[in-house]
Parts: sequence; C-alpha cells; structure tokens
Amino acid sequence: ESGSFEMFLGLVVVLNVALIIADTDHRASQPDASQAVWAEAAGYVFLVIYAIDISVRLLIYRREFFCGPNVFINLLDLGIVVTDVIGELWQLISASDDVPSFSFFRLLRLFRLLRLLHVLALFKELHMMLHGLVSAMKAIF
Repeated sequence: ESGSFEMFLGLVVVLNVALIIADTDHRASQPDASQAVWAEAAGYVFLVIYAIDISVRLLIYRREFFCGPNVFINLLDLGIVVTDVIGELWQLISASDDVPSFSFFRLLRLFRLLRLLHVLALFKELHMMLHGLVSAMKAIF
C-alpha cells in the first residue's frame, strides 16, 4: 500500500463528501431544481475512482480482502460501491421506462458519507482526535 496513493484516496473521499454537502445544500435551497450537471458528472468520476480502487484491491489481496486486518473497511467500501452502481443502473432503467423510482436508493446515497470512516482508518492521528472529541462530548453532555 503506497502512502501517496492512500493520501490521494483520502483527498478523493474528502472532496466527494464536500460535493455531497454542496449538492444537498443546493437541492435544499432550490427544491424544484434537479441535480446540477457538474455534481452528477463529478459523482460519476468519483464512482469510477472508487470502483477502480475496489477492483485493484480485490485483485491484489484476493482472499485477504475478505478476511485480512482491514476487512471492515474493505467490506464497507465494497458495499458502498456496489450500492452506488446498482443505484445508478436503477436510475438509468427508471428514466427510460415506466419503472417506478426507488427512494430507497436515494436513501442509500447517504451511506456514501460512511467513506469518511475510510479516511479515519487511513489517518490514525485524525482518528485519535475525533475519538477524543467524542469522549469530551460524552463528558460534557
């Protein structure tokens, strides 16, 4: 595992979360507006990056991907990517035919935010800071 590649993926995750927040804010401020073209295009780019990452990790680690030390993060990433791909395929199918749109897949998009757990796993110092913050909040409240 290359440190620079992990740093790149961490940056991609943070940018993706920022995009999700900006797009959600845009939709909340303009309820009648559809998803911005730039947000949709960026979403596809992020999905391709994540799919390539998962594919490469599956090819490299093989069985260790499912039973190695990073099994939780690996399965979380795999689940998010598979859910995103299914959701995008469902949108393509429902846009072209009389298939009802599933709000369930829209709800599953919230799971994209769980990619932040991947960033926490990459950066131990950030994980420790967040753990300390959560512990302090528990003591205060």
